Amino acid sequence: MWVLTAHPFWRYCIVGGVGFCVDWLILQAEVRFLGLDPVLGRFVSCFLALLVTWLLHRWFTFAAIGRPNFLELCRYLLSNGLGALVNVGIYSGMVMTMPSLGLTIPLVVASIIALAVNYCGAAFFVFTSRKR
Repeated sequence: MWVLTAHPFWRYCIVGGVGFCVDWLILQAEVRFLGLDPVLGRFVSCFLALLVTWLLHRWFTFAAIGRPNFLELCRYLLSNGLGALVNVGIYSGMVMTMPSLGLTIPLVVASIIALAVNYCGAAFFVFTSRKR
């Protein structure tokens, strides 16, 4: 298991998986138990998942020093927003220009590229001072 956590990128992926689970669980609870609209619920669940992943990335992925602050959170939300735009842009472009690929291949390609964008944003823009 230590091999998977030896490099920050793999820790980033693990935290991303946790964030996905948080997002999914909150969305399910909002829709099933609170009767919230799935689209509105997605905005809420996604934001809460981003808060969880921001804190986990501070602690587990990048071992950031100091206390969490609002500016760092804003940088994290901005970098993930850019990753989301890249994801949707690549996916939409591939679906519209290469419909023979179906939906899965564009989704996988877009997600991998967005993961790289999000990781670079976190590593070089959000959590710039790390413990060694």
